[in-house]
Amino acid sequence: TDPLGAGSAPITTVGVLASGADDFLTITYTRRQDRVDLSYLVEVSTDLVVWNSGPSYTAEVGPPADHGDGSQTITVRSLIPLETDPRQFLHLAVERQ
Repeated sequence: TDPLGAGSAPITTVGVLASGADDFLTITYTRRQDRVDLSYLVEVSTDLVVWNSGPSYTAEVGPPADHGDGSQTITVRSLIPLETDPRQFLHLAVERQ
């Protein structure tokens, strides 16, 4: 689809997930299952300078949602509660392998 077109869906969406007594920043994105040449990496930062990723910093929220059309929607959350550090940023890095 045309990313500049009025009917285009956003590449990512952000939100907040309540888990127990804590709230966590989330990012949701859709990926094509047939694009094995692309890797997706969610990174978290508290200062927009240093970006961290991996199981010490982020976690997928449940299994990917399969849409039956070759695409999946994935939600990833920060492991830092917003109450601990309310200034957080998530971004999605996509690389061609």
